[in-house]
Amino acid sequence: MPLILRRQLPKEQFYEGFENISRPHFTLLCFLLKENNKTLFDLWGYAINDRQKSHAEELVINKMEKYLVENISPTAEKYKVTFYLSYSPCANCCFHIIEFHKKFKDKIHMNIKMSRDYYLNDLNVQRCLRDLLKTDISIKVMDRNDFAKCHYLFVEDGNTAVFEPWPGLETSYDFFSKQLEILLDLLVQSEETEADGEERNIDNSVRLCCNTEAYQSAHHSGDCNLHRAPYLTPKKNVRGEEETTSQFHTPRKVGPSDERRGVGVRRTLFK
Repeated sequence: MPLILRRQLPKEQFYEGFENISRPHFTLLCFLLKENNKTLFDLWGYAINDRQKSHAEELVINKMEKYLVENISPTAEKYKVTFYLSYSPCANCCFHIIEFHKKFKDKIHMNIKMSRDYYLNDLNVQRCLRDLLKTDISIKVMDRNDFAKCHYLFVEDGNTAVFEPWPGLETSYDFFSKQLEILLDLLVQSEETEADGEERNIDNSVRLCCNTEAYQSAHHSGDCNLHRAPYLTPKKNVRGEEETTSQFHTPRKVGPSDERRGVGVRRTLFK
């Protein structure tokens, strides 16, 4: 079962999924739902993409939607959803997130924090991210504090074990943050151009992210693996199958090989 509720994440799986210097073959999503700033443990846990079936985001969205339909409280002022994602959402997952947000927009505030980008050079992904950003959903690249908080909240013995940052974390963060920043600027420009009745293909422009100072630093320093395969991202489609038409060299995306399910929650979470 790739959706794990009320269980903590094995330490090895956390680092394998979230280390932003590599490109794992799976998506890891740690999630929590708060009602009036109180964590609901029925909707707290982590998910990994199901083999050839569903992406982690889709699994969690479906679970949360079912829970809220059946249990939403009329006295709740606001529900807060937080996603810690090993990859930014693909086009299809952006659609599911947007539809979920529309359904509960008067009650839900969403925060999405991602370790690394997922095919930001893909024009369809760019457009879907733009649609996502048109909502009031917050999306950002995870920095060191975000990794440490995710480790504390979701990893076995994370409240006592010290988060161990890896070499290249800051460089990769700078690189992916710059990518997202450039993409957002280009999306705004694209929107303004479209408003003037013109079409603009921003795919080639986003490739300029590879010329940023952060990327060049990673390329020459040897501190991380970005220089080896900056776009070695597992391509995924609606059916969870590998997309052979990708212009990038893409490893096959599979589910987790580790069948451990973690241990139960034993501590108070951040408020």
